[in-house]
Amino acid sequence: MMGPDAGEVMAVVEVAMLAGLPYTALRDAILTHPTMAEGVNPLFSSVH
Repeated sequence: MMGPDAGEVMAVVEVAMLAGLPYTALRDAILTHPTMAEGVNPLFSSVH
């Protein structure tokens, strides 16, 4: 991930990885608004 808010998004993904959560936990999570991390939901919604 690259960009000015990449650290914010990566922090959300890192916590999920450390907790051993499946991608569906992030897909279904309610993330604070407005943040760049909100993009995690649509990203994982497209995973088959």
